[in-house]
Amino acid sequence: MSETNSEQRNADTQPQSRRGLAWLILAWGRLVLGLALAGEGGMLYAHSRMQQGGPSLWIGVTAVLIGAVLSLSGICSIYARTRPVEITTPDGMPAQPDPGIPMLGALLVYKFQALTEHQLERALEQQRKEGPNNRRIGEILLDMGLISAADLQNALEHQRSLIPKRSETEEPAATQADTA
Repeated sequence: MSETNSEQRNADTQPQSRRGLAWLILAWGRLVLGLALAGEGGMLYAHSRMQQGGPSLWIGVTAVLIGAVLSLSGICSIYARTRPVEITTPDGMPAQPDPGIPMLGALLVYKFQALTEHQLERALEQQRKEGPNNRRIGEILLDMGLISAADLQNALEHQRSLIPKRSETEEPAATQADTA
């Protein structure tokens, strides 16, 4: 039975690895295309400067700027996706959701506006497919590329700040009242 579960899990993660590969190809494609466009724009700019200007001068400048933006976005995407993510989970989170504390998905949609309701529904559907207690919704959202690690960390910290704090002075007072 465990072999069937592992085969099912491998089948479920295969589309995610394809998406990751597609994302990687697109990010590197942006980087390479941006560098090529910036290089060609620079050549066009230099050539038109030697010819005393003209419309190709501005085309060259525009190509260099667009190429720089494409390259930079490719580099940022690759860096953000490949660096190790350290996420601290809130200490003392209750096992059952507290009605006074918004759930993580609701925070990401309504408070931080990091994703849409439709994207959250897709992630929750993925979580239901994987079965209960397999992965947390934050991990799934990260793997799907719908939020950044910083978005998740901010939402978790906000959620942690809403948990009522138990001070050490409240507990002894309650015990004294019980004994009296």
